[in-house]
Amino acid sequence: MNERRYERYAINYTEDEKAKIVVIIEGTPVHVVNFSLGGLYVFSEKFFPEGEMVNLSIGLEHKGETKLTGKVVRTNSVMNGQSWGIAFDLTRTYSTKPNPKRHRHTRQSAEIKLPETANPQRTMKQT
Repeated sequence: MNERRYERYAINYTEDEKAKIVVIIEGTPVHVVNFSLGGLYVFSEKFFPEGEMVNLSIGLEHKGETKLTGKVVRTNSVMNGQSWGIAFDLTRTYSTKPNPKRHRHTRQSAEIKLPETANPQRTMKQT
């Protein structure tokens, strides 16, 4: 069974999309198929051998750019050898920690003592 450590998200581009993700690996633009916190899967016209460490630049149009280092973990030929499907592990670039379980804290307010004349069950009169 193929269990992934991180959930993957697919990238579906449309021509009229306002913000696109631009990924460049060692100077070569690639098409992102999917990504996760731990890596990317791309289509590239350039071959990158398994085990190679590469520099990636991820740009969000008008939002900024992130530079990472990734390790090629899998490469396969696609489109009759015209391009390559390449999986990159990005976890060597940064450290990931699982989110700590959040504990629900109940708010404890000071007990409010209402005067005896106050009726908390009182409702508004209908007019």
